[in-house]
Amino acid sequence: MAMIRIAAPITRLSRRLAAHRGGSVLIEFAFGLPVFVGLTLAGLEAANLALANQQISSMARMVSDVSARGRATMDEGEIQEIFFGAKDGARRLNFAQRGRIILSSVQNNAAGDGQWIVWQRCTGVRTVTSKYGATDTGKTGSTLPTIGGLDLDGTRVTPGITAPTGNALMFVEIEYQYQPLITNLIFGEPVIRYEKGFVVRERTNFGITNTTSKPTASCTTYSA
Repeated sequence: MAMIRIAAPITRLSRRLAAHRGGSVLIEFAFGLPVFVGLTLAGLEAANLALANQQISSMARMVSDVSARGRATMDEGEIQEIFFGAKDGARRLNFAQRGRIILSSVQNNAAGDGQWIVWQRCTGVRTVTSKYGATDTGKTGSTLPTIGGLDLDGTRVTPGITAPTGNALMFVEIEYQYQPLITNLIFGEPVIRYEKGFVVRERTNFGITNTTSKPTASCTTYSA
């Protein structure tokens, strides 16, 4: 009888312990928390990468579009303003230190057998050069490749376009090495590149002046 009396409380205690699931919930939470945190961080990084792509694409379109607008001639001071505005708008991306803007004025050459980079200006620390050449590439002979896969409004098509006869094309190449928001273990630090081109509107003089004695944004200089 004594053993029965002792066994009964032990049995009831065992049942209560078996029914109590507080500890298992903590264990499940401990296992699930790293997965939840990892997915959250990956989602934030993916969103930041998508926003960086969108911002670089918009920057390329803006620089090309603004530089193709009216005025009698393009001026070094105006180019400095365009570049400053583009980099200032991308401060969140640390663009000046991790990116490069290459602006080329492209026309048909005198012989009419190729595209000619009449002048070219650049900004940004990233060490990269134009895929299409430097100033005076294509001046003689058809050495400049057709500007890669862009329609007149900047949308991508195949096989690409050339500058209209008697006009100039303001062509922009932008390259940026992505700076991770959290860690480079998720996507690394991929290079984002966009190209946009707009035909010059209203302007009939396609050269470049320096009426305000501004420093030239030379493509042999790599600075912010």
